[in-house]
Formats: sequence, structure tokens, C-alpha cells
Amino acid sequence: SDLGERTANACGDEITVTWTITDTCIDPIMASATYTITAPPAITYDILPQDATVSACDYTDGDFAQWVEDQETALNLGGGCEPMLSSDLGERTANACGDEITVTWTITDTCIEPIEASATYTITAPPAITYDILPQDATVSACDYTDGDFAQWVEDQETALNLGGGCEPMLSSDLGERTANACGDEITVTWTITDTCIEPIEASATYTIAPTPEIVLTLPQVETMICNVAFPESLMATYTGCVPGELNVGPTNMRYSDDGCAELADYVFTTPEDVCGNYVTETITITREFDKYDNCETMFARNGDDALCFLDDNIGNDGGDFNRWGWTNLVSPSDTDYIMNLYAGAAHCDISKGAHVGTATVNYNGSNMTISYNLFEGYGMNEAHVYVGCDLYPMKNAKYTVAPGQYNFNPGGSYDYVNELTIEIDDLPGSDLYVIIHGVVCEEVCKCSEGYNSGGTESMNGSGVTNCDNAKIAASSTSESSEFKAYPVPFEEEVTFKYSFSYDTDVTIEIYDMKGSLLKLIKDTDYSLGKDKEYKLNLSSFGTQMFLVKLTTNKEVITKQIVSSN
Repeated sequence: SDLGERTANACGDEITVTWTITDTCIDPIMASATYTITAPPAITYDILPQDATVSACDYTDGDFAQWVEDQETALNLGGGCEPMLSSDLGERTANACGDEITVTWTITDTCIEPIEASATYTITAPPAITYDILPQDATVSACDYTDGDFAQWVEDQETALNLGGGCEPMLSSDLGERTANACGDEITVTWTITDTCIEPIEASATYTIAPTPEIVLTLPQVETMICNVAFPESLMATYTGCVPGELNVGPTNMRYSDDGCAELADYVFTTPEDVCGNYVTETITITREFDKYDNCETMFARNGDDALCFLDDNIGNDGGDFNRWGWTNLVSPSDTDYIMNLYAGAAHCDISKGAHVGTATVNYNGSNMTISYNLFEGYGMNEAHVYVGCDLYPMKNAKYTVAPGQYNFNPGGSYDYVNELTIEIDDLPGSDLYVIIHGVVCEEVCKCSEGYNSGGTESMNGSGVTNCDNAKIAASSTSESSEFKAYPVPFEEEVTFKYSFSYDTDVTIEIYDMKGSLLKLIKDTDYSLGKDKEYKLNLSSFGTQMFLVKLTTNKEVITKQIVSSN
């Protein structure tokens, strides 16, 4: 062959070799062939390593190694045969407090000259630590010291530092659980500033508290035995000490005496504790005696056998007897006073079961009436109610009643256990009148006051007592009955109202919602006694709610509640 010294270029070549066959008696025979080595593909990469700068304040362990890794990843090395990437980093590591490291990477592969690329990673040093005022010593008197002053001083020292610069400078102290003794103390606190890349900086200051003076308490001069007056709302004492001042205290620990006729109260004067925990306490005890009444009973006046017991009449709210005892008394204009006995607790009008507690004197001259309560010693009255009228009893909602709250001359209602009371009524009609005299009387248990307790005189106008010739009842009455129904309850759309009365009357039915708004009105102006009447009413348009139904006749008012369910 003609190969000779020729050799193949491993990175790419094309060699043609011709072989010749020779022998005796033949012409040379030649044959050729070509050996081709194709060149490797070119090396490829995306991004060569890039410089980076980071502040030491932001640097964390591993950031530099991550940057190295990121540069190698960003190269995205390709092409060639088996390209290899290496660097001169070696064992080098970054100084987190400030550094500059240049790394050179080398790409090697078959058939290429090494390719080098370098990048620098820079860590900038943190700024210097700054502060304004280092902690300062302080001295305070125990008299001026208040809870929290020491803690505030500590806080003020830290605030005055106004720590800045560095990365994240931290301030700590050796204070720990130490607190100031307000009675006297000396505490030295050492603060330490630490931060990335610096040696700790220390500064100390001392807080000093001095001792307190004696406390002297001066009490007021007061009466310690009082009668029928309230305890003083407050008493005042003065004291000396760190901060001289006044104490205004009210009654405490109020309790009754063993006999129950007095109440005791303590006025406890306690000075504020000073910072050492010192204080002075003194007590003044005041005894408040009082008039005390108990075993209270209702009381009515009885004009002897001429009085009519409520229970003997038959015009009560239910058409039968009243369920209260008491008497109504007929009086006529006269120059002579009526002296009526006052009885308390005389159930069923049986005076043998009650107590004779005093007298009521009635003076009636035709136009004016004077009623005087006079209680026996040992009794006091705290309520008074008087009825004067043409009828035996007062009326409410067209029904007769003997409830004292419905009487027409109620002079203020309540009294402070008086022994006497006078009620003057003028402008009366001059006819015979019925009088009910009521009160609430109590037994005297304790007494510290002297003398007779008078309720004074109450003057009232009687012009409302009229039409005695047309009085609705006399000493005997017949019962009347009434019936009013609403059904069904609850109803869906329509409700039926049914009523019956034992007298001729006009009838009005009003339907209200629970806010008081009138929704419907029914009038029956020709009802005759004994008839059963019905009205049907559709209330479906008002929805599901509760209604108030009010039926009014010439003699009474009846109310009911109904509810719809539509």
C-alpha cells in the first residue's frame, strides 16, 4: 500500500489507501479504500458564570455554595464528546462578614483546547454599629418611687441607645428576674450589644432607691351613737408619710346588734402602702339606732255594726263575693264626728281575729270631709288609701273593686310609720257617701326617737264625687254575668268571636297587633241581654302573629290574646 508513515487524526481525518497486488506474469492489480474520522460536535453552553454581590447582613450559610452551583447549572454544558467542567475553588469558603472570591471554571473535552471562564462572588461588610447615649446611672427617693419606675428606667436606657447600623444588632442585659425593692435598693444592669461580624459591646449603669419616713394617721372627731339617721356617707382622716394626704371612707362591715334595734358600721381608715409595704390602719365604729316596725298587716276602719263587709256583698269581679276583707261605711253630713275603730289582720271581717290598732275620725259637714288616722302607741302606719264616693266601692274597667290602689283619694301612698295622719277633702256633693279607710300598719319593735310621729295633713279635691242620685249600686246588688270567647286558637285564616251578656249594651271589639296598632274594629249598637252573638273575621292578611282583642261594653272591658298560624 501507499500508506507509508501516514496516521489518522483522531479529531477528524480522511485517508485513502491504495493497495497493489504484484506477481510473476501478471500486471499489478490495484485497489483503494478511504478511512474517515468525523470531527466531534462543537461544545455548547448557555450562560457563562456571572459575578454576584451580597451584603453580609443578608448572607446566610450556604449562599456561596449555592451561587457556585447556580453558575454551573446555568452553563447547561452540551455538545463535544464528553465535556468535563472543573474549577479552581478547591477548599475555599466565603467569609460571611466580608469577602471577594474569584472562581475559574475550565471546560475540557476530546479535540478541544480547554475553555476557561471566571466570576467573582463579593460579600460586602456590614455597616458599623451606631448608638446615641450609653446607659446612665439614676437615683430616686423611695417616696417618689412607684411600681414600674425601675422597669421604665431600664426601658428608657434602652430607648436612649437608639441602636442602629450593623445588620440586626441585638440588645440584651443581665437583668434577668431582678426587680427593685421599693424600700431601698441598688441594682447594676449590664447591657450587651451583639450582631453579625462584631465582638460584643458592653455598657453598665446603676439604679439606686433611698428609704421612707414614718406614717402618722389622724382620725376625725365624730358622734359614734346616732338615731334614725343614715350613716355618714364618708368620714375624712389625714395622714403623713412619703405623700401626705386625706382618706375619705364610707361605712363597711354593716351588721345588726343582737337585739336587732341598731346597726353598726365600721369606717376603716387604711393609708396607702408605701414602697416598703408600710401602712397604718385605724377603725371608727358608729352605732345607728332606729325605730323599727315589723309584722305589718292591712288595716281598715269599721263604723261599728253599720259597716258593710266586702265579703258579705255579691258584686265582686266574678259576680260573687269579693276575695278581700274590709268594710265600706256610710256617712251622712253631720255636726258629730264619726269615730271608727281601725282593725288590722281581721281576716273574714272577724274583729276577734284582728288587732284593734287605733281609730279613724271622720268629720263630714256636707261639702268638706276630714279623715284623721290616730294609731295607738306601739303601732306605725306606712301606707294610707281612702275611698269616698256615691257607690259602695270604686270601679275599674267597668267592674267594682276593693283593691286599695284603685281608691280615689290616695295621699301619696307611703309614709314613714306615722302615728297620725289627716286627710282633708273639699268640694263634696253634700249627699250621703260611702267611705273606705285603709292603711298598712306595723308593730313597733324598736324605738330610739322621742315624741309622736305625725304624717301631717293632706288636702285633696273631691269634685269628682258626683251623680249620687244615679249611683250604680246600693247596699244590695244582683249579680250579672258575661261571656266572651274567641276560637279556634290558634286559627289559620278566620277567627270567630262569640259573646253573651246579662244586660243591654253597646259592644265594641277592637283587634290590635302587639305594637298597639289598631287592625280591625267591630261595633254592635243593639245588643239585647241574653242573646248569643257571633262574628267571623278573616285576619289572614296580617300573617302569623299574636293579636290583642279588646271587647268593651257599657259596664266592662274584657281582653284576650289570640294567635294565627297561617
